[in-house]
Amino acid sequence: MATKLISNFVFACIEDDVIMVGFADDEFNTKEHLLLQKALEFDEQDIALGHDKVHITYFDELYSSYGGIVKLELKNNIVEIQIDKDTAKKLNTEEQLEISLPEAYDRTNLIYHLKLMFKDNTDTLFIK
Repeated sequence: MATKLISNFVFACIEDDVIMVGFADDEFNTKEHLLLQKALEFDEQDIALGHDKVHITYFDELYSSYGGIVKLELKNNIVEIQIDKDTAKKLNTEEQLEISLPEAYDRTNLIYHLKLMFKDNTDTLFIK
């Protein structure tokens, strides 16, 4: 079973030296969202705390975690994210997340930012 999110708004950018990729039900009146973030650079403390991993948030910062993404696959208008059990508990979701993307979104921009985000974990990201 998967936790599903219908995303009508997709964004991917770099802001304040942080790569951000987000999926939301609405651009302005957001009720559901999933946000992935990763800093471009880390210090020793970040690495020691595990903050050099992708940070994932589902709905609210109360449901967030560093790391735990086992696999992220982009295929056409679907993003499937497999997370480990601990991360699923922290996010209050299933271990499989499925995000339906809108018909029109900037696929090239999304791919660019996902590749940048997962450049240290190339065995985690799959694009079809």
